[in-house]
Order: sequence, then structure tokens, then C-alpha cells
Amino acid sequence: MFEAICMAVIAYFALVFLICVGRAIASCIGAVMNMFEPPARTYDQHMREMMKFPRHLRTMEMDAEIEEYLRDRWI
Repeated sequence: MFEAICMAVIAYFALVFLICVGRAIASCIGAVMNMFEPPARTYDQHMREMMKFPRHLRTMEMDAEIEEYLRDRWI
């Protein structure tokens, strides 16, 4: 009976150890994959692209966001 309890405890800790190692490996793989992603667009790049959008297709929200951006940028 004592041996069975000891084996169960050892199996539990082995499982926890394997889960932790697996998560660490997955984290490293994710970090390496992030190194090869293009950098995120900045807010200025986003706004420049939005201002290039045809005026007749813009929504009122887009116009308001552009106006706010220009007001904050140049005042």
C-alpha cells in the first residue's frame, strides 16, 4: 500500500514537471516565432492609411477620428 502511494505521488510530480517543461518549450517557440513577425503598425501609420481612404467611403466615425488626430497633432 505504501509503495502504491509513493508511486502515485512520484507520477503526479513527474506529470507536473512534464507540464511545466512543455509550457516552457512552448513559450520559447512562441518567442522565436514573434521575432519573425513584422512590427505592428504605429498609430501614425494607421491614421495616414485612413486619410488615404476615399472621402466618399469614410464613415462619420472615421472623419471624427481623423479630425481629432489632426487637431492633436498640429495644435
